[in-house]
Amino acid sequence: LEKISGLEMSYKNGFTQLVKAVEERGLNENLGVQNTFRKAAHTFEESVRKYPVKNGMVTYLTIRRNEKDYMLRGTEKYIKRLNGNLDKLREAILASSNPSSKKLEYAGLLKHYRSEFSKMVALDGQIKSLLNEVKASADAGLETAEALRVYEEALAADVAESIANRASTSIRITI
Repeated sequence: LEKISGLEMSYKNGFTQLVKAVEERGLNENLGVQNTFRKAAHTFEESVRKYPVKNGMVTYLTIRRNEKDYMLRGTEKYIKRLNGNLDKLREAILASSNPSSKKLEYAGLLKHYRSEFSKMVALDGQIKSLLNEVKASADAGLETAEALRVYEEALAADVAESIANRASTSIRITI
């Protein structure tokens, strides 16, 4: 029973942490890190439109596609592609004919976008890890409960057999 109690506590703690991480990420696009990331993406897009650079919009749209692919599939290769395209766009920004002040602003917005994306990726990893911990606690609890049920059935069978043997002995003694 102590083991089940410990597993229950582990499950509750893990679930509470999981809820916090999911809420921090954002339950929809208007909450949490999802919201700040979305705003960073839109602000960055405005700069791409306002201060054109060579292949800027194409690269930006490719970055957004990488982002969507990551969100759908959750694999590392899309994070690498996104970061590679961000680096490519950063180089194009710095090489552009835009005024230095605009280049710095533009590069700062790109950096903010990358930072918010990284926060979301980190939270996704944390959520995945916590979900695995909660599942492991639940599975261990179910295994322990099943072992306890089997033990109780065996004990009940032993008690029933013992009672039957005593009843049989009592009947022989009285005859």
